[in-house]
Amino acid sequence: MNRRTLDIEVAGLDILDLSELQEELPDAVTELPGKPVEEGHHPEPATLTALVLLTAAGVQAFSAWMARRRAPAPGQPGYRIEVRPDGTVLIHLDQPPADAPAPPAPGEITARAEAISQMISSMLPSAE
Repeated sequence: MNRRTLDIEVAGLDILDLSELQEELPDAVTELPGKPVEEGHHPEPATLTALVLLTAAGVQAFSAWMARRRAPAPGQPGYRIEVRPDGTVLIHLDQPPADAPAPPAPGEITARAEAISQMISSMLPSAE
């Protein structure tokens, strides 16, 4: 059976983010509490990293979750995506400040989700 999957590490989650992500993708999310910090990075004590194993079917749910997150400032996506040489993907989430703007409007969420979905789908390995 051919199965296209993508390993994504999501760094910068808070407890609520992790809970919502596990609700959205219950069989695909694993918390990595003891993961070593990359050289040159300093972890925030309140943030976590999770491993998300995405199949093509899970891309839509993950994209919808990413799109609903508040951006730290207007016009900024609130995340940075890094594709590592081994093919894994690391998403660094920016935590919005307490006075961050309200969540995006439904139309904006749909547009964001579609853009994120296309970006992630392009990273999925081809079926062999």
